[in-house]
Amino acid sequence: LLARQSEGCFLYLVEALNDLANPVPIYTFQTLSSLPPGMPHWYEGWMHRVVGIGGDFRVLRSVLELLVATNKAPLPLDMLVLASGLSTDDLAKPLRQLTQHLARSELGSQSLAYSIRSERFREWLTCKDVADPGDWHGYRINPTVGHRRLASVCKDWNTFDGQARSYALQGYPVHAAEAGMDADLLHVLCDSDYLARRAAIAPLSELSSTYKQSLEEIHRIGLRDKPIALRHLKQLR
Repeated sequence: LLARQSEGCFLYLVEALNDLANPVPIYTFQTLSSLPPGMPHWYEGWMHRVVGIGGDFRVLRSVLELLVATNKAPLPLDMLVLASGLSTDDLAKPLRQLTQHLARSELGSQSLAYSIRSERFREWLTCKDVADPGDWHGYRINPTVGHRRLASVCKDWNTFDGQARSYALQGYPVHAAEAGMDADLLHVLCDSDYLARRAAIAPLSELSSTYKQSLEEIHRIGLRDKPIALRHLKQLR
């Protein structure tokens, strides 16, 4: 039955078996006959059961928007709390609901971080391969929303410490660029204090592509910091 419903997709078998092994499975051996065919139908059926008929998807959506925007990078729990506006206790339920689709890692001795385990699940959530918006499923997640919320939190990188500070320093330009927050992006890339702090934890060369793209916005926005931006770009090269 599993082989037939998987339509030759090994990931389908992995997801189904992971669910069956879950302490609180969505499907059981008694209900295997109701398994949907193919990965897209599996994900949608799984989400239907998690959210429930007429259930409220808003909290789960707010968490998924952030996790999708991290693009595989583990998101520290502290940042998840700040960007979602939820308390650690309030986050417990959505994180538990998403358990089989999340990778949990330890950052240091006391800090946890989360990321979406499967790129296939990420693509389904964002309807990456569905060109017509009319064909999007009802659980579609917009990564831009997550990027905007994370950029707004990362903007205060100098008020954080530990893993939250490290994530904010590395993630701020990326999230600002993806969210289309051009003025914020150019401001931080012209901030010598930010660049010095960032260089202490990761090579500035990683910023080169983001920086070059942002220079196109200098002419459009007309920032007074254009000479500073050009000087930093030369350093990055």
